[in-house]
Amino acid sequence: MIRPEQKKQKKATEMRDNLKKGDKIITAGGIYGTIKKVVNEKVIIQTAPNTEITILKTSVGTLQEELDKKLDN
Repeated sequence: MIRPEQKKQKKATEMRDNLKKGDKIITAGGIYGTIKKVVNEKVIIQTAPNTEITILKTSVGTLQEELDKKLDN
């Protein structure tokens, strides 16, 4: 793996390790949600009122605030 790719992967791993309740995320599949609970390698997110789904941490694509920052620039 080349250096820029390693840095990007390390940043993504750190982000996933620091996920917590209340974080707004976007999954790799493009689903927006708010974290309700983090259990080991699973994340339970609320996608709509009374609608929760369970995903793997590795399926978290980005934090919504990071995407908003990129789009503002």
